[in-house]
Amino acid sequence: MGLLGCQQPQPTYHVERSRSYQQDKAEVWNKILRFLQDNDLTVRRSDFAAGTIEAVRMNYQDAGWAECELAVRTDRSSDTTRPRRARQRVDRSLTLQIVVRGTGAATEVALDPTFTERQIHPWRNLPFETGCVSKGVLEKALLDAISAQPAAPPIARGLTAPRLEFRTCRQQAGFAK
Repeated sequence: MGLLGCQQPQPTYHVERSRSYQQDKAEVWNKILRFLQDNDLTVRRSDFAAGTIEAVRMNYQDAGWAECELAVRTDRSSDTTRPRRARQRVDRSLTLQIVVRGTGAATEVALDPTFTERQIHPWRNLPFETGCVSKGVLEKALLDAISAQPAAPPIARGLTAPRLEFRTCRQQAGFAK
C-alpha cells in the first residue's frame, strides 16, 4: 500500500453568526452602520424596513478575518496532469449579508459573510478567485460592538475635563511665575 499524498484539511472555527439584543431595531441598526464604517466596509445596499444590509470590502490585504489556503490547480495541457499550488496571494474580498429583525422587545441580528481571495494560477500566471473560511473574528467584533453601550462624555459621567495649562520654558524651569 502506498501513500498517495497528504493534504491538511481546512481548519474549522466555531463562529457565532447570530445574537439577540434587548435594544430596539433602530439603535442596533445604527451601531451596525457605525461598525461597518469604522472597519472600512462599504454598504452596498440597505433596507431598514426589510431589515437587510449588504456590505463589501474589496481588494484588502489579510486582516486576520479568514483562513485562505493556497489553492491547488492542475495543468491539463500535457499528457500527464500536474497539480500545483497557486503561486501567490493577491488580495482578499468580503461580502457581508446582515439581517436585522425586531421581535417584540428584542432585536435579532444574523450575519452571513463570504470571504474570497485572488491568487495567481501556477500554470497560467493569471489571477483566479478561491473561497476562504471565516475565523469568526469579524463576526464576533460586530456582534460585540452592538452589545457595547455608547460611552458617555467625561462630564456626563461626573468627571471634569482636563484643564490645559500653558507654560513657557522659563516657567517650567522655575525661573518665572
